[in-house]
This record gives sequence, C-alpha cells and structure tokens, in this order.
Amino acid sequence: ATQDPGLRALQRFLEKRDAFRDAILRAAPATPGKRGAADTPWVWNADEVIAFGLAGEVERIDERDAVAAWWRARCAGRAAQSTRTARCLVTVEMAPQHLEPHPKLKGVPEGQSSGTALISYNCNAFETFGRTDTDPVSHAGAEGYTRAINWLLEREGEQRFRQGVLLDPGTVVVFWTREDNAVVTSLTAFGSGLFDFDEPEATEATEATEATGAAAPGPAKKKARKHVTPDTMRRTVEGPWRGIPQESTDPTDFFAMTLSGNAARVVVRDWMTATAGEIKSRLGQWFADLAVAGSEDLPMPLRVVLQALQTLPDASDNKGDLPPDLATRLFRCALTGAPLPRTVLVRAVQRFRYVDPAGRGRRMVYRAAVVRCALNRDRRVRGEREIAVALDKTNVEVPYLLGRLFALLEHQQLRASGRGNDLNASIRDRYFGAASATPALVFPRLLSLSVHHASKLAREGDTWLERDKSEVMGLLPARPFPATLGLDAQGLFAIGYYHQRQERFVKRGEAASQGETAQET
Repeated sequence: ATQDPGLRALQRFLEKRDAFRDAILRAAPATPGKRGAADTPWVWNADEVIAFGLAGEVERIDERDAVAAWWRARCAGRAAQSTRTARCLVTVEMAPQHLEPHPKLKGVPEGQSSGTALISYNCNAFETFGRTDTDPVSHAGAEGYTRAINWLLEREGEQRFRQGVLLDPGTVVVFWTREDNAVVTSLTAFGSGLFDFDEPEATEATEATEATGAAAPGPAKKKARKHVTPDTMRRTVEGPWRGIPQESTDPTDFFAMTLSGNAARVVVRDWMTATAGEIKSRLGQWFADLAVAGSEDLPMPLRVVLQALQTLPDASDNKGDLPPDLATRLFRCALTGAPLPRTVLVRAVQRFRYVDPAGRGRRMVYRAAVVRCALNRDRRVRGEREIAVALDKTNVEVPYLLGRLFALLEHQQLRASGRGNDLNASIRDRYFGAASATPALVFPRLLSLSVHHASKLAREGDTWLERDKSEVMGLLPARPFPATLGLDAQGLFAIGYYHQRQERFVKRGEAASQGETAQET
C-alpha cells in the first residue's frame, strides 16, 4: 500500500523467516553466567519485544514517515466506521466513538500478564438509562492514553518503571510533566529501591563496649546496591534536599496517577495534579521533616519508611501487616505537604519499644524520623513549635523531658551492669511502653532503681550520668508525674528518648576526635 522500501524488506523477511531462524538464534547474545559460570545460549521465551530496521538506517521501520502516515490513515478509516459521535473524554473533541475494546496496559502490578484494561465493561447493568455508549472515547484517545501509560510503565535499565515508583508489591504510581523536568528524576529516586542501604547501626552495635569502657569500633562501611553511592543519591535529589524556596516559580504542569491491578482490570487509586515547583518544594519539606540526628543527611527513601512501620520487616511477605493503601497515602502526603495519617504515628510509637535484631539498629533512626515527621506536620497546622532535629535542651515539654530522663536511666543501668546488651532485659525492654503511656506508675520505680546504679558508678568515679539526670529532673515542673500520656505525647516521649540516646554517641565521637588530636600534637 505504501511501496515503502522498509516495509517491502520486512515483508520479504517474514516470508522467509523460517530460513533465517537458525542464523538469528546463533547471532543472539548469550546470557552472562553468574559467579564464573559459563554463559548460556539465548532462549526464545515468546515474550520478547522485537523491532525491525532497514540496513544502514537508524530509525525503525515503524518510525518511517510513510509507515506512520499509513497507520494514521488506517486508524482514521476505522474511526470513520463508527456511527456514534461524542465528545471524547481524553481529547475533549467531538469525534467518532471507539466501539472496540480499548488496548490493554502492560506492566501494572498484580495485573494479568496479557494486559489489564483501564476501561472495560461486560454486563448489561453498565448500560444505564438506556445508554450503550458507556465510554465516550475516540479512537485517537483510546490509542493515545494506552500508549502513554505503557511508555511510563516500561522498564528502563535497572529501573522497573521508566517514570514510576513501586509503592508496594501491588501498587505503582506513575508521574509525568508536559516538558522535561528534573522533578521526575527526584521522584524516581525518592521511591526507588536503588537507594536501599543495608548497614548496621553503630549505636546498637557499641552499647556493650561503651558499658565496659572499651574502645568503640569504627562505623561500618556502607554497602550500596546497584552501584549507587550516598553522593549519587544526594545529587539525584539535590534540589529538594538542600532547600528549595517554598514559593517556587517553576510553572510546569505535573501529574501523578496511582494504579493497581485487579485481575483483568486496572484500579486507579489516586490522581494528583500540581506544578513542578510545588512538587520540588513539598519534596524538600518532606526530607527536612524526616531529618533526625544520626540520619547522616541521607534523603530517606519511602521504602525504608514503610519498613520502619512493619511488625516483621524481614518476613518474606514484604507487605508486612501494613494497610494496603498506606504507601499511596504516604506518597500523597509527601507531594501535598499534608499531615501523615494517624495510623503512621501509632505504628511508629508502638514499634519504638521493641529492640531490633543485631545489625538492624538503623530502624530506630527511621522510626524516630517518622515520629518527628508526623508530629511536626501536625504542629505546623496548629501553629505550634516544631521539634528539633537533634537534642534540644531548651525544650521543656514534659513528655520530651521524660523521654530524655528514661534514656539517661537506661544508660545508667547499662554502665552499672558492665555487660551492655548481655543483660537479660534492660529497662527499655521492660518499661518503655508503660513509661511512655503511664509515667506516674513507672518512673518512681525506675528512679528508685537508679539510686543503686548511681551508687555503684560513684564508687568507680563515674558521676557524669547522675549530673545529667539531675539536670533533666530540674527542668520538670514541681508536680507529680502525669498519670497518662496521649498519642502525640507518647511520640514526643520517643523523640526525647532518641535525642538523648543519640547525644551520648555524639559526645563519644567528639572525645575520640580530641584524643586523636592530642596524640598527633
């Protein structure tokens, strides 16, 4: 029909494809072997995507002008066969209605491998009020939206999606702008598993050594997956992390859509529009809200935030016991600046009382970050003072002071025992939950126990913890301990505990640096 040389060459190839099959398979690249194993021949799986090109030319045959014009004419001819005209929901133009099933979307999590339909109907019940044109979409609109979404969902390099983030095993959010914009790269980095660091927490690993006074080991080296380093991560989200003005002037339109698969159909869980400037500003605020002492200024991926809330983060079911829409809601909060759902604060506070397995101490950092983010976003709405990143000795709120006091009492117990984490159960294991919820029942007993710990340390000439404890108690009001603390107060208690606990590692690092300087002198 077109007399195009590329199409004629393709037609001749397809007519003789059986004769070329063996040569093609021999020329196909082998699959590299793992760990020194031999390469394996390429195997046809029938799910490969193959494109054809004419020898000596760069563009594909389907991209040639004559072929594209023929395809447009063919689509126009099919559209002209429709006897129904309606305003298209996609192009907003009056056009013949697309009467055939819409093309399917590929790559939607938990959808069918053959594809899932965004618009479909198969029952007479959908023909409401005598209408049978239940989806006024033109042929160009149907082709256009499916090709666009499939392009966003395509794999690109090591990324599972070209412009999307897998929020959980069954949900993906895709996003785009009308023009090229760096905010797309930042969002991909924000939620991507490429930025997942498995590293032990020095604070957990060295409690035993600090209790006995032994030299603390150096911080463990970070091992980044897939050739991603902290510097690469910083550069990827450099704009929002280093502080973009709240009133950004980038007017580029930004769109985001959250999709899930449900058998043969696609579920649209969320839809959001904004400008690129607003997204950059809100993403920067999100990272600032998650910053806590000990996070080492690394932008925190969304995946580790979810792991911090799971009951069993190491379970094979990586959904854990989280609500199915929690990842979607958190992503929306990050991009809109809205307060976090209350269930996030509840889970973070509940998980704070549990000791993590060896080598997983960074989860306390993540939980502290989530608690601070949740509290600060609520306080920002109410116009209240926000919680600092690190220890704030000017903060005299009672829950915060009680959390600091609990951390000092725990540290005192560890040093007095001389065994660190070898204790059968520390006061954190036994009393953290009760102390943060009902201080009046727990703190009198803990203070009574601390008298014995302080006495033992005093005999060894170790009195600085007792001075710190007296300093914090002096800031408490002269009235009985609170009978109960609400959810926000429990979160503030956890932050006070974390800040005071983290402070001792800062002091130890400063002392080590001073010692090294003295030796060099």
